Amino acid sequence: MSNNQNINNNNQKHFYNYENVIIKGNIGSDVYLKTKNRERIEFQVAVNKYDKKTNTATPKWFQVIAFGENLISTIKQNPQYKKGANVSIEGEIRADVYKDKVILKIIARKVSLNTKES
Repeated sequence: MSNNQNINNNNQKHFYNYENVIIKGNIGSDVYLKTKNRERIEFQVAVNKYDKKTNTATPKWFQVIAFGENLISTIKQNPQYKKGANVSIEGEIRADVYKDKVILKIIARKVSLNTKES
């Protein structure tokens, strides 16, 4: 595992973890295209974390960022990539740590829709 830690002028810490991660969850926000600086697709994915003691699930949220012409084209052309869709995401995880919260980001290399059999 390789970690880098940087602190910028906004007192924001970045921790990078270059390990490969795979998450399965539901898209929890609209999928949107951003074109500032570098074209990318961004959306939120919720993954349920189950507590066996209380038999409850708590969502863990990830911000997914997809770069690359093929990946962006695939997502843009398929109307099933929308809020509520069940997806698998493979990529690198990054945590942006602030004083009051942590934002988990997945820099996606692969995004796929899950069918009910998946």
